[in-house]
Amino acid sequence: MFQDFFTQPPTRFIAYSFAIYEAIKSELRTRPEKTFYLVGYLFIFLHALDTAAEQDNFTASLFSFLDTLLFELLASVAIPIVIAVVTFEVSVQIFHELNIHNQLSRYGPPLIALLSILIASQPLDYFIHNIMNKTIRTLYE
Repeated sequence: MFQDFFTQPPTRFIAYSFAIYEAIKSELRTRPEKTFYLVGYLFIFLHALDTAAEQDNFTASLFSFLDTLLFELLASVAIPIVIAVVTFEVSVQIFHELNIHNQLSRYGPPLIALLSILIASQPLDYFIHNIMNKTIRTLYE
């Protein structure tokens, strides 16, 4: 698989700003949701433009742009947000059931949610690419 600037860590983690916000929003005094989301959307749009610019003609560029958008929406937005939210909520429940009521119960769930995003990032990218290769990409490649 071709690796570019947008797919290599640590740059790749910018795309997870949506999930990062969901993981740490309980600890933020203000709600800078728009900033996190703007960074994520900008990353996704620039990645899609970059892949489109590498193509030879308009049709290939358009398909490449749309393919990257779909990949990013799945691999950087939808699934990582679900992972972050579920991991956070499960962690909160575990800390509650274990009667841990100190700084660990406050900072533990956001940290665990962030680590879950980090751990899942490369396997998730690989999984989404494989699914897309076997389904939607067969239509235009």
